[in-house]
Amino acid sequence: MFTRDEWQLIADAVEVLIPDSEEGCALRNQVLARALRQVEIAPEKLDIERIQRRVSEFFHIELADLTSKKRTQRIAFCRQVAMYLCRKMTDSSFPAIGEHFGRDHSTVIHAFNLIDRRIAHDSAFRFSIEKIERELKRVALLRIESPSSLSLRSA
Repeated sequence: MFTRDEWQLIADAVEVLIPDSEEGCALRNQVLARALRQVEIAPEKLDIERIQRRVSEFFHIELADLTSKKRTQRIAFCRQVAMYLCRKMTDSSFPAIGEHFGRDHSTVIHAFNLIDRRIAHDSAFRFSIEKIERELKRVALLRIESPSSLSLRSA
C-alpha cells in the first residue's frame, strides 16, 4: 500500500526514467496504472461517512435516513447493512460506529450479527454486499491516488 507521498515518488521516478514525449506520456500512464492495479486497500482508508453515503446510494435512500430515528423495515435494514460494512471495513469500534448512526453499541452488534448470518445463508444477498464492498474499495483506491491525479511535472 502506498501513501500519497510514496505515489508522488513513484511518479517522479517514472518521469525521470521515461522520455518526455507523446509516447513517453502514454507509457508513464500505463506504468502507473499497472502499479495502481496491484495495490491493496488498507481498511483505514475508508471512513464511516463514505460507507454511509455508498449504502444510501446503493439502496436509493436519503443519507439522513441512516442516522434518523426512522424504524421502517427498509430503513432499518439499510442501516444494518451500513453498520455491518462499517465494522467489517474499518477499524472502528462498535461504540464509535453507533455514535455515527445515533445508536447504542449493542444495536451495532445486533446489526453486524444479523447481516453476517444472512450473508451466510443467502447467496444473492451476499453478492449484493460484496458488490458494495468492491465499489467502496474501488472508490477508496481511486481516492488514495490515481495516475491521472499525480502531478507529472514538466521540465
